[in-house]
Amino acid sequence: MEFLQECQDYFGTKNLYEILDLSKTAKLSEIKSAYRKKSLKVHPDRVQIESQKESAKRAFQILTKVHCVLSNDEYRKVYDESGMIITDENSFTNLSTFEEFLNYWRTLFPRIDSKKLENFAQEYIGSSEEEKDLKNLYLKFNGDLNMIFEHHYFYDEDRVTEMLNKLIDSNEIPKFDAFVKESKSKKEKRLRKIKKEASLAEKEAEKKDDDNFLI
Repeated sequence: MEFLQECQDYFGTKNLYEILDLSKTAKLSEIKSAYRKKSLKVHPDRVQIESQKESAKRAFQILTKVHCVLSNDEYRKVYDESGMIITDENSFTNLSTFEEFLNYWRTLFPRIDSKKLENFAQEYIGSSEEEKDLKNLYLKFNGDLNMIFEHHYFYDEDRVTEMLNKLIDSNEIPKFDAFVKESKSKKEKRLRKIKKEASLAEKEAEKKDDDNFLI
């Protein structure tokens, strides 16, 4: 799949600056900081639900490619002037496996333990940033909570539905039938899946040493 289309599919825009919530005049330090913050949200080591991991891995790789482009003067200039992405042998196309993308990340940032990841999650949950992400997912998937669950890596049924209902009440998002008229059986099936996967993730986490570094 063409890279910019993947950006659209995963982040709702083909604009690399918008993906990182930056302006076109952003400095290198700002690009690096924004990449770090965004990548922590989708880093697969933080995602415990198995069905979300593949989506998180791909989102993480896309973010890494975005950073590769915007942190390189030549690639960024070409992108700014033409909207095109350089894909020569020295560009991000050399990164193929997820481990290579992860190693790229590790060269830029200090190692982060589970406690720091937990603190990041606590800051994000219930924030205006989470609200913005949920709004984008709701619009992208026309209110389908099954799809929102697959792509929102901090999903909690009660919190998510409450936030979306408030956005509907304030006319910030439309009333999609998939959300407001979701069948009871569809909801119950999703909740059973979430409960099962959460239980499996909890058992897996118990096997790991809490002091191990994740990243």
